[in-house]
Amino acid sequence: VFLFFLRSALTRTPFELHKRRCFLHPLSRRAVAEGSPELEYCARATAIMVAGKLKDDRKDERGAKRICASLLSPFSAHAKKRAALPLLAEHAEKLLGELSALEQENTASFDAPADLSARLTAQLFAFGLPEGSAEERIARDVGYHTGKLVYAADAADDLAEDVKKKRYNPYFSLFGTAALGEREKAIYGPGFIRDRLC
Repeated sequence: VFLFFLRSALTRTPFELHKRRCFLHPLSRRAVAEGSPELEYCARATAIMVAGKLKDDRKDERGAKRICASLLSPFSAHAKKRAALPLLAEHAEKLLGELSALEQENTASFDAPADLSARLTAQLFAFGLPEGSAEERIARDVGYHTGKLVYAADAADDLAEDVKKKRYNPYFSLFGTAALGEREKAIYGPGFIRDRLC
């Protein structure tokens, strides 16, 4: 949703809002955006990212989550193919592969994996906009910093579960048990995330 509104604003692309019922809210009509090429792009890009997420879950998760990812993978692979954005898909696969390699090496760094995640988000935000234009530069910058913030917040939120399931987490690789014992202070303390985003 954020990507859609950002790209719509940058490209000055109009869209229509209509009241519709949806699968999640069948009893009440909700505002739904329609009639926008930027909305179409966001849907296609989402299909590519979901395919990457499910591939990652098949490798990293166990039990029900892994089974669910395996069952959904054929559908996501079909959606990824229908998205018809091969350059974006190739770029996403490359960066996700590099991120996976860092995680497997248990890299004791926040910046290295966060940078890969941020570069992927930057590419997602800027893809298809005129190269070198102000719109492309703004989308790339917003995407990069959004990606880094989301990575930081997601790693903080998943910390306890990652440690329990012996999955990679940059905070634990850097701070060990201090990240768990003083989670709020170590991760959400004054300036901790801000200093790593700037």
